[in-house]
Amino acid sequence: MSNKKILVIDGMSITGCDWYSTHIFDGVRASGEQAENLRQMWSDMGGIERVNYDYGKGKELVKERILCNKELKALIVCDLSDTDTSMLNFVTDLGELVLEFTKRGGWVLFPTSEGGCLVDRVLKNLFSVPWTSKGYYRSTWDVPPEQKERVLSLFGQDTPLAPYSAKCCTIRNAENHACYGASPDSRHESLSMVMSGNLDASRKESNSVTAPEGLEANFDVICCAADIGLGKVAYFGDVNAEYQTCFLIASMVRTATNSTLDISLDSITLSNKDPLALNSTDFGTILSLKEQGNQQFMQKKFRNASRYYLRAIKIYDDSYGSQGEQRNTKSILYSNLAECYLNLKQFSQALKAAVNALDVDQQNLKARLRLAKAITYEVVETVNTSQPIVNFDDVEGEIDSAKDELDAIEFDLENSSLSVSSVRKEIKNLRSLLKKSLQSARASHNQWMYSMMH
Repeated sequence: MSNKKILVIDGMSITGCDWYSTHIFDGVRASGEQAENLRQMWSDMGGIERVNYDYGKGKELVKERILCNKELKALIVCDLSDTDTSMLNFVTDLGELVLEFTKRGGWVLFPTSEGGCLVDRVLKNLFSVPWTSKGYYRSTWDVPPEQKERVLSLFGQDTPLAPYSAKCCTIRNAENHACYGASPDSRHESLSMVMSGNLDASRKESNSVTAPEGLEANFDVICCAADIGLGKVAYFGDVNAEYQTCFLIASMVRTATNSTLDISLDSITLSNKDPLALNSTDFGTILSLKEQGNQQFMQKKFRNASRYYLRAIKIYDDSYGSQGEQRNTKSILYSNLAECYLNLKQFSQALKAAVNALDVDQQNLKARLRLAKAITYEVVETVNTSQPIVNFDDVEGEIDSAKDELDAIEFDLENSSLSVSSVRKEIKNLRSLLKKSLQSARASHNQWMYSMMH
């Protein structure tokens, strides 16, 4: 049995099973001297043990290592990515154990290229942190001046804390836990402002990275750490694993390995309860509200039905429910809500509800069809307005997205429980609408171009 102080859990990334961990330990994006420095740091800490979680297949091995290694001080969960709800499964499989390890004094680090999903699905559900996902863009990040002493205590008093540029998944509501974030001097360095969700911001404006002059209280953060019991949970949102991020990870782990706390878990009794599970009373209420919503839906009282579905969804709060019926029900509720909004001609709301349904269950074919409908009807609505189509490429992009979704639905249709003939008819009608909308949008755009030249 390993007695290493550091356990690396990898084998979870959509970009490669050990992509991020290789960068952290070998300094792939570092110069020769920097890479050697990283390797020496890990060696000085006594080395690491790596265990492949393999999307849940290796969960028992991971559990064994955490439970039986009395020397363990730090877990590095490398690039937990959202493939087939693997993030939710990680919380179900290992959440209780990882949380107990942290409460007893362990440090758990989450370097990630999938920050938005990680924060919303894992960190909020498992550790009850207030963090929320925000943007995705490159900028130069710095240590908030008011947090410098705390940050030095996390990374080491001799650690150089220089500003550095990185493309990151940013988070909000983390200002009290921030290690690195936007400063008044930060500017967008991404090619496209779309990456930050801020289409109108100028690179010359300090608020283009949500850090107005003087720095507003709730600013974008890319690295943060919170106390959980006697331990820490840390987030690193650098999607490319820049050298400075890898150096910071190594520095924080070095601090963790110097802890003298006894974190041994060999005597712990796990309840094996899914941390995402709702209690039976709450879930019973959800099922009752869902049934009442269905009754209203069958009577074509779509607004009333939507209210019941929303009340049921609210009970879930940020939880996804346990694997199986609870999680499936949440996806169905959002999907049914999307259909209500479609019938009420509230297409943007329908699109959001369908996306939320797929966030819980990517295989929900009804939700995928409703997503395609929402995109299609939004396009039709846009094209049929009296306003000229100025940005034809945007409309064409939406049409292509709807077509791609319809192609994927048709491909998966044979293995579903849906009525094949009925769905094919709907798909045919949607394709016809998309074709007509494309023609109308092109004509409107050409007419606008002609008017601009004369």
